[in-house]
This record gives sequence, structure tokens and C-alpha cells, in this order.
Amino acid sequence: MQIVGIEPGKSEPAKIALVVNLAEGTVSGFDVSVPIVIADEISITFRGESVFYTVNGSINRVTGATSAHTVSWKKKDKDITSSYDWDLACKVTNRLF
Repeated sequence: MQIVGIEPGKSEPAKIALVVNLAEGTVSGFDVSVPIVIADEISITFRGESVFYTVNGSINRVTGATSAHTVSWKKKDKDITSSYDWDLACKVTNRLF
């Protein structure tokens, strides 16, 4: 999938790559790969974290509307370095199923 939306701090649309792997149950993008929590005919919900990053969001499989929230922090002291809400439009660029 290719995501097109406004990158935080910018006023121009940006292309962001997300890879939805239903077979493995993961969504990769936003600098991390996270598990799919729920996937049905209408939507895909994903949530997870790494050592210094967390992401959660959903993709509407009918309309392509994608929303996500990302937070990153310093590993040492857990001070938040960024927090973004993403509202994006998704389109399939390479269907693998």
C-alpha cells in the first residue's frame, strides 16, 4: 500500500509506504512493524511498540482512510521527543493476494 497525506510540520502531501501483511499479521511503516489487532472486511486495526516508539491506528479497507498516532521518546529517560496524529488516504499499489 502507498499512503498519501500531510506529513507533520509540512503543508504538502507526502508519500509514506505502509506494508500490510495479512499472512504474518503485521503492518510495517512509521519506522516500526506492529501486529494487526483486528482485521475484517471493513478495517484493519494495528497497535504495537518498540524500545523507543509506539504506533496505533486503523485502515478502512473500503474507503482507504487511514488514521494513526505515533509517539517516540528517548530511550534513556523516556522523555517524549515527538507525538503525531496522522490522517492519510490509502490506495493499494501492489496487491499480493
